[in-house]
Amino acid sequence: MQDELPCARARPALELRPHHEPPTGRERAPLTASWSRPVRPTQASPRKHAPRPGFRPTSRGRAGRGTLFPAGLFRRWRRQPGGKTMAMAVRRYTLVLLLQPPRVLLGLKKRGFGAGLWNGFGGKVQTGESVEAAARRELLEESGLTVDTLQKMGQITFEFIGNSELMEVHIFRADSFHGEPTESEEMRPQWFQLDQMPFSHMWPDDAYWFPLLLHKKLFLGYFKYQDHDTILEYTLKEVDKNLEIRLSLKNL
Repeated sequence: MQDELPCARARPALELRPHHEPPTGRERAPLTASWSRPVRPTQASPRKHAPRPGFRPTSRGRAGRGTLFPAGLFRRWRRQPGGKTMAMAVRRYTLVLLLQPPRVLLGLKKRGFGAGLWNGFGGKVQTGESVEAAARRELLEESGLTVDTLQKMGQITFEFIGNSELMEVHIFRADSFHGEPTESEEMRPQWFQLDQMPFSHMWPDDAYWFPLLLHKKLFLGYFKYQDHDTILEYTLKEVDKNLEIRLSLKNL
């Protein structure tokens, strides 16, 4: 009998194998985290917490096991006909509004997504870049301005029919800046009086949340668009100033 047993005891206590690599696809941890061990995240309802341990980012930017995590951290879900769900990718963006009451600085988008509309300054968060660092970089690239302080005011998730990717937009406010507004390849800056905002030439959702930003209210929102002009449904709520804006669809 002893000769029939596998020789497992002859192996080292911990064996590193080539296939021990982090999970791939949309179930992997945020790109800013490192993997301490290849453990598959728990599957659970997007509106509930996972019932067993999974990965969690720690304060040092590493991922480790040991606590519950919101299942929505790894995926967003779209309900399909017949009760099926489809995982949706989430891409992060920034948006900065510069205010010097009674006026606000906007930029006319000259090309790309939203061309021809007035908007704040911002863009995609690059891999390995923090949201605030991305906001400062995009502001400088699009307007030639720098700021000492950015106030995080809100986060809005946008869904467009026919697009499997959600846009998670982090919105900032700045009340002072350095430099002179300068036209760039992306944007043409212009000051507007607050009582003369060009809402008819802006994204339709701006008229909903801009008053909250103007009065320094923190907010969370979700807007679903049929096209660039038609809002099918939305949720927008003011949150307590002591509540951290974490931002996920499950918070709405």
